[in-house]
Amino acid sequence: MKIAIGQAGTPEWHLCAFAGEAAAAAGIALERKRFDGGEARRVASVHEGMADVSVALAETVRWTYRAQGAYDGWRHTSLRALAAIHHAQWLGVAARWEAGIGSLADLGAARDLRLSAPLPGGESATWAFAAGQALAAHGVRVGELAERGWRVEDLAKGAARVRSLDFDVLIAPLGPVGSTHASLWQEASVLANLRFLPLSDAALERIHSDHGLPRATLPAGTLRGVDAPVPTVGFQRWTVFVSERLEDRVALALARALEERRAALVPLHAALDPLCSLEDLGLPVHRAVKRDREERGLAAWRTPGREERQA
Repeated sequence: MKIAIGQAGTPEWHLCAFAGEAAAAAGIALERKRFDGGEARRVASVHEGMADVSVALAETVRWTYRAQGAYDGWRHTSLRALAAIHHAQWLGVAARWEAGIGSLADLGAARDLRLSAPLPGGESATWAFAAGQALAAHGVRVGELAERGWRVEDLAKGAARVRSLDFDVLIAPLGPVGSTHASLWQEASVLANLRFLPLSDAALERIHSDHGLPRATLPAGTLRGVDAPVPTVGFQRWTVFVSERLEDRVALALARALEERRAALVPLHAALDPLCSLEDLGLPVHRAVKRDREERGLAAWRTPGREERQA
């Protein structure tokens, strides 16, 4: 069996490693497989039978199954959920103080600045889509920035520029302190004076109503420069998913192994709660896991509330 892994050092890479260790404990060997083409290719590999299991943000898998959001027109109907892992992520947006940017709306009139952000065609279709929607909801188009003399660079290719402070505006995933997505932000916030830019209420409402991305709050004190809570969009859950073609006994063994080894997620600032419902992921649950959860009375147990998701 093969597990499609993400870019080294990202949350999905670590969560795939967790899944691989859990599988090994259950006597299931998962060979790690890296697919060129980023997140979109990795998700498609499970749908197409090139891999058997992978991990992605819950919104990503929902979009791929329903042909929505970043995957509009590209539907993967064979995907099935095994488990939901809670691991908070936020869309971080910040400008260096000397750039004179006080809000996201200011970007539309600014000239000759440097933007580092996830871009379409890069490693993550989900984060590129979220960043694009956040800008568009404030009247800003990436293509128009380039016309105004901006240097627009994909974050995945330009991380070294961020670390050398060769940027004016940074848009990037941001996770809890100590997580892999926090390291780049930690370096930038320590070495530069950053002003974190909130998404407006109107923008958050539009993004939520159009694409189902929930509003979230980057907690005060998360990084240097985050002196007050910052409204943004958030991603709270990741899905371990497989193909519907995966044998029942294998799917059930892997799902149970993930539950049994859930304590291993704690160092990753993540948690797997078997009492939480999988029914609201927007993705069908694998038939064997669905039966097992129904027999244990877990099928529609509960969905974590806002306070739990943001904890």
